[in-house]
Amino acid sequence: MKEVTAQINKLFPNRRFPSVDERLNELMSHLSIRSFQKENPDIPQEVYRRSLHTLSQYVREQGNCAACQGLETCGNMVTGHESELVTSHNYLDVRMKKCNRLKSYENMQKRKELLKSHKIPKSVLGATFQDIEFDERANVIMEAMQYCSLFDDGIPKQGLYLYGSFGVGKSHIAGAIAHYITGVGLDVFMAYVPDLVNEVYASIQKKTTSQLLDAIKQVKVLILDDIGAETMSPWFRDDVLGAVLQHRMAEELTTIFTSNLTLEELEKHLSYTQKGGHEPIKAGRIMERIRHYVKPLYVTGPNRRPGVV
Repeated sequence: MKEVTAQINKLFPNRRFPSVDERLNELMSHLSIRSFQKENPDIPQEVYRRSLHTLSQYVREQGNCAACQGLETCGNMVTGHESELVTSHNYLDVRMKKCNRLKSYENMQKRKELLKSHKIPKSVLGATFQDIEFDERANVIMEAMQYCSLFDDGIPKQGLYLYGSFGVGKSHIAGAIAHYITGVGLDVFMAYVPDLVNEVYASIQKKTTSQLLDAIKQVKVLILDDIGAETMSPWFRDDVLGAVLQHRMAEELTTIFTSNLTLEELEKHLSYTQKGGHEPIKAGRIMERIRHYVKPLYVTGPNRRPGVV
């Protein structure tokens, strides 16, 4: 080390470089290294002396982390990782571990993978309980939050039926529920029912119907948004919706609904066919797979959609 220092001094005669001891003393004065030294009192000074490069990297990256403004500007050797000092064969080395910012980013990406959606607005998919205003809906929001806590211990058999007038925030509450559920590692599929009906018919032409229906049947938590707003054929009602709900009921998988209709009004809606027919018995069969497996929550309040006077 002394020979290297001598060579550097010859190349730069007018510039003073700190000696090894001076550099070591400077590095050892950093709080992070003092803390490491305090936790590892048996490591001799010579080990620190041999590990100047490692100590320099560690101190530099600790400074980067202290001044961090985001993953995009991370200056560390491995983006999104912070250094941790460890001993290795009479030397000090650094071990990389993910920083909290990277963990948060990865958790967010995992949420996106867990939350599959079909024709759901981004504002709904990004909803959280922290963002929802506690107004006249406060009791419903509190019940929804208490319901979410059930997923911490497993998958509840009972779902929810959020109903109320246009624009009161039913979908946003459902979106916040989905956000919470993905946070505990469960997959969610949220579908806007009127578009889902159209997509099922389109998938017949593409021969992908089974893939779509399997996803809806098998997902741990299914959220059917705005059921009752669609025009539903007897085939879709009986062979699609009925089959999906029957499978989920048998497998004890959670289903959550939002609707502008009460359960009684939904049953009437399902009883009427496109051609003006009336099939209350078949509608009743569908409702048997809904009514006994949900807790109805009435969402009240004004229409919050943009442009409403």
